[in-house]
Amino acid sequence: MRDDLLSFPEEFRKQAIKMGLPYPIPEPGSANYSAHVAKFLVMKALATGRRLASNNTPDTLLSMALDLFFLNHKAKLVYGSDIGTVGAKYKGRVFYVKAMVKTDVKKNAGPHKLKIEYDKWEKFVEDMNEIAPADMKMLMVSNPWTQMKAELDVVNSTISAFAASILFTLGTVLFFTGNVLLSLYTVMTIMGTVCTLFGFLVYVLEWEFGAIQAVGVILFVGLSVDYCLHLSHAFNEAAANSKLERITEALTQLGAAVVGGAVTTIGSVAFLFPCYIYLFVQLGVMIFVNMLLASLFTFFFLAPLLMVAGPSQDFCSIYSCGRIVVTAVTTRVSGRVSKFPPVRKPPSEKAAVAPEAPKERTETWPARSEPVEETNESNAIVIGSSSEENPAMDYGSPSSGAASSSHEDGVVESERPKTLF
Repeated sequence: MRDDLLSFPEEFRKQAIKMGLPYPIPEPGSANYSAHVAKFLVMKALATGRRLASNNTPDTLLSMALDLFFLNHKAKLVYGSDIGTVGAKYKGRVFYVKAMVKTDVKKNAGPHKLKIEYDKWEKFVEDMNEIAPADMKMLMVSNPWTQMKAELDVVNSTISAFAASILFTLGTVLFFTGNVLLSLYTVMTIMGTVCTLFGFLVYVLEWEFGAIQAVGVILFVGLSVDYCLHLSHAFNEAAANSKLERITEALTQLGAAVVGGAVTTIGSVAFLFPCYIYLFVQLGVMIFVNMLLASLFTFFFLAPLLMVAGPSQDFCSIYSCGRIVVTAVTTRVSGRVSKFPPVRKPPSEKAAVAPEAPKERTETWPARSEPVEETNESNAIVIGSSSEENPAMDYGSPSSGAASSSHEDGVVESERPKTLF
């Protein structure tokens, strides 16, 4: 602890001894309490220039000592909120006492260095609480300790967040390129960029790996994927056959755009360097180094890697594999279906009813009403009644046509007249 700022108990003890009081301040009913009160009243009258007060005052020696201590305006300004009592003007039972201390540890030292000091103070508080009365336990409160715990939580979760960010980036690159090998090469480039950035910040600049650095490492994964993803996608869409021709075509189409994007981003963060707030300076340095490393890894790591070990047109392509699998499954299913006889559809209700047989055409002639008569005038045979009885069956006069008949075994055969009218 530093001696330039004394806590309230230390300053109050120093002033009480000057006033001739024992420390700790005696409580009412203790030995020589009345003598200590009388002595204090004399000292107070001399210090304030007022007349001597009566010894029968209801105030305790502690409340009177506190009232005299805070008559000093400077003491009240510095320590006025460090003690609280049940009554007003520091009268009654003491409710709480604050002891503010100042150490030589920097506030921005970083969570890991602060954690060492925090453990020491935490052990001190635990040791004091073991010997303190039940109603006088200590509680350590400090804004740097709270910030340190929050930063440690962020730093400890950096690994899991970084892994989740890498996996999400892998899925995104795989969706756009459709090639597993290209996606792995792109993720390798991103990891190389981020790991180099981490080493530069910690070992070259000797920065403490705090919350700002942890958040930056996670966010810079998205910034690093930009350039290498463009190059991988251009290589995958190139129309050439050889790897050298494909990477040449990709660099010809997108090389200038990637360099231009890197230069504009690096130039934009240069305005953060002269800032007075150190957080902005750190952010500008991290973005500057990240963009520089991302462009260098894209052109001098990913491009030679694709030139030497890049995939061919359909090698490791998930879309080509999907087409092959779908074609194979479709062919196999169609082959199985062709082995079975065609399935006949069940007859419909209309077809289930057997059609009626076509009716045979018959011709019915009217029954004979008179016996067949033979005449000597002609060979015609008249069948049925006369035309007068049935005019509809008048087939003509005796001279209207020829007919033949035979009388064998009493059966009469006749032929239909060819001309009826």
